[in-house]
Amino acid sequence: MSPKFNTLCILFIILCSFFANTIYGENQNLSNSIHKGAQALQFQINEDFTLSSFQGSIISYKWHISDKGALRVGISISAKKDNDSRTTLLSDSVTSKGDSQENSYSVGTATQYIFYPGPEKGIQLYYGIGPIANYNYRKSKYKQIHISGPDERVISTTSKRISWSVGASLIAGLEWFVKKNISIHTEYGISLKYEKYKETSHKKCSDSSDEREITNSSKRYLLDPMKVKFGLSVYF
Repeated sequence: MSPKFNTLCILFIILCSFFANTIYGENQNLSNSIHKGAQALQFQINEDFTLSSFQGSIISYKWHISDKGALRVGISISAKKDNDSRTTLLSDSVTSKGDSQENSYSVGTATQYIFYPGPEKGIQLYYGIGPIANYNYRKSKYKQIHISGPDERVISTTSKRISWSVGASLIAGLEWFVKKNISIHTEYGISLKYEKYKETSHKKCSDSSDEREITNSSKRYLLDPMKVKFGLSVYF
């Protein structure tokens, strides 16, 4: 999201808080769904005002296990399969044909325990902490055939990349109930992750006994600020 949109999100919540306190008074209990047993689906409001999952690409679900505490889980799953064939005429006597295949998938989860210090209020300040984990797999094959008269030269390349990360996230946000079962909220956080990946590439030519295999790997710790998010929660 752009910095301008992030700023608008924060200002909107602050203005909501100000007007809510002005209209209702700080000491008056406002009707909301912050109580034990409440459940919610959460959606992110994007810059073009479309909706997507607030945490995770598939679902963001929250369950209040007490009046002041909730568990939230976001799940991400993706899969992709591509096949591509191309023929290129390099000259009057040389033709190149290329066939490529790529398969990839990823799964991830982020879970937080969220604490609400003032569940009776209409404007909720909340904060939370919890584990995050991701796994990514990608395998690709590419075959290129150079045809020159009766001769063919085939170059085959296969590569595989596996990466995973584990860590924890720390979040804080403001939530305003426009109705008892509908709220809007803005949230910011930071994550600390340990990330590891390994990539192997194997190349072979048909006209040579030369085969090459290259392996790259990396391990690192990442401390990343999370993007400011603007969301909508529907309680049931």
